Amino acid sequence: LLAFHDRSPKAKLHALVIPKRFIESIYSLTSNDVELVQDMREMGLQLVQQQYPQAYDKNDYIFCFHIPPFNSVDHLHMHVLAPASEMSFAYRYIKYNCGTRWCIDDVTVVERL
Repeated sequence: LLAFHDRSPKAKLHALVIPKRFIESIYSLTSNDVELVQDMREMGLQLVQQQYPQAYDKNDYIFCFHIPPFNSVDHLHMHVLAPASEMSFAYRYIKYNCGTRWCIDDVTVVERL
């Protein structure tokens, strides 16, 4: 896995966690990828804990994937955003709002695999 800062951050911490091997989107994942998604979450948790420990302690973060065709890059990537409570309304409750047609959280991705 690799992690890097988003080129257009929407939170104080806005990182992307990506697999080294090419996976186009969440639709390309199979049951064999459960551990991969769990590892992506673990890396996200480490980033939040290291950079914003108060957000980590309060679960004040968002981990999400955009659902095609609402993704901008065709390489699987998980957004790590923290502290979520300080994000603008549009980004917290619209663009990165899990449970919508365009955004899904990592836990739900694993459940569906």
